[in-house]
Amino acid sequence: MSIYSLLVVILSIIIVRYISNLTRVPQNLQHIKGIPIWSTVYKFIKGVPRIKLADEWSPLFQEHGILRLYFGGKWKLINADAELLKKMSFNPEAFDKLTPNRFCPGILIDKIFGTNVLYSDYHEWKRHRRVINPAFKKGWNLSTFSLCIEELFQRLGDNKKLEDLDIDNLMQRVTVEALGIEIMGIKFDGILSPNQHEFVKNFNYLMRAALTPAYFIFPKLDNSWNPFRFIAYKKLKLVNEYFEDLINKRREIMKQEQDYSASDVLSLLIESNLNDVNGLTNEEVKNNTLIFFLAGQDTTSFTLCATLHLLAEHPEIQEKLRLEVISVLGKDEYINERFQVPTNEQLNRLEFTNAVIQESMRLYPAVTILTNWICKKDYNHNGLMIPKNAIIDSYIYAINRSPKYFKNPNTFDPTRYLAGGIDITKLESNWFSFSVGNRMCLGQSFSIVEQKIVLSSLIRRYIVKPSGGRVPCGRELNVKAPFLLRTDNLRLDFERVLNS
Repeated sequence: MSIYSLLVVILSIIIVRYISNLTRVPQNLQHIKGIPIWSTVYKFIKGVPRIKLADEWSPLFQEHGILRLYFGGKWKLINADAELLKKMSFNPEAFDKLTPNRFCPGILIDKIFGTNVLYSDYHEWKRHRRVINPAFKKGWNLSTFSLCIEELFQRLGDNKKLEDLDIDNLMQRVTVEALGIEIMGIKFDGILSPNQHEFVKNFNYLMRAALTPAYFIFPKLDNSWNPFRFIAYKKLKLVNEYFEDLINKRREIMKQEQDYSASDVLSLLIESNLNDVNGLTNEEVKNNTLIFFLAGQDTTSFTLCATLHLLAEHPEIQEKLRLEVISVLGKDEYINERFQVPTNEQLNRLEFTNAVIQESMRLYPAVTILTNWICKKDYNHNGLMIPKNAIIDSYIYAINRSPKYFKNPNTFDPTRYLAGGIDITKLESNWFSFSVGNRMCLGQSFSIVEQKIVLSSLIRRYIVKPSGGRVPCGRELNVKAPFLLRTDNLRLDFERVLNS
């Protein structure tokens, strides 16, 4: 045997032993049912969406509730037990949130978002939440959303029939525009323009790169020295420079203008920074604004896409929704030559519309997993011992599709939320698409208001149909991306409602 061959053999043995040691199940987790490692790693690298994996694991979830998985260089528990999720959310003495720099230090997603109200332990979360909460209690300018719809209708034109529309692209443009105005105080002009704003392009590229599955399997490769990461780190530099400039200019304007009235979230956070010695730093203002932008853009646009798909596949539910919208808002889009802005009172009366949105979010939660919680002490959950320092991911999708918590869980049935049915404000509903407890999504009111206005406006004007003349048959939505869901080339036809 040559020296070269011997070195190859020795190196191979070292690698095999290293991987074997790395993936050996810790003794304190061996009592928990495991999921096969290498077939799962292969599927992650291929980009199989987590909801597809959750479907495959459904029998195991039904039997055990909590499973064991090797992911991100660490052993994790994956939870589909609603009771455990509630306990985790309301017991900070026993459970806390791991920040990315504690779970996988130095990975790209940590460098994008750092510490913020979503990615922070309980102590830091309280500080961030105290400052941020007032910004999300101010209410939202309904005219912002109606302006976005008016521009969307201009983009779509006056054609009676629009075929093979790229729904994901359209909904992304609408949600980004609304976020720009309400969260950042910027009009991106992205609905009517053929091109995206430079910041939006850079940020979207950065997020696609950060959520590449392979780097969650092999986090040590997620570094600036990796030539496959050079472009991503260049985009990160551009995004950071853009935000630093934006914050500095906004602060100067606020200092110079005595009567400056902060209305967008970014300005309100900067204002807190100016007025409160315990406020957020510039870095924290940036981190929180970016996480709000990500959450509002991808989650709301995806839910709108999923809802339009479901309505196209269930025309009888779509017609019922249309009748409610017309009865509450009327047939006329314009009043005195001005586009109609729904009032809060009208939005509250859209009960079936609200039920449709809730059911869409149950079937297709944009955030399929609540990741990286840590058990702070040995914890006995219904006879199952969860060891101290165990990392836990809760699979919202698996809970939402479980017959244990929802009757006919794979059926699109908005009536389950109407009077006398499921009340999602109550814990026993087991509806967690906006999370639960203290860590419940801050932006849920923003998302629901935007969804109601966009959905009601579209359904009042258009009949939504599957593209290519396909007959509706309740087909499942095709999705991609393993973490935050995106539709996989969703195409629909829009046909003008008569007399609209």
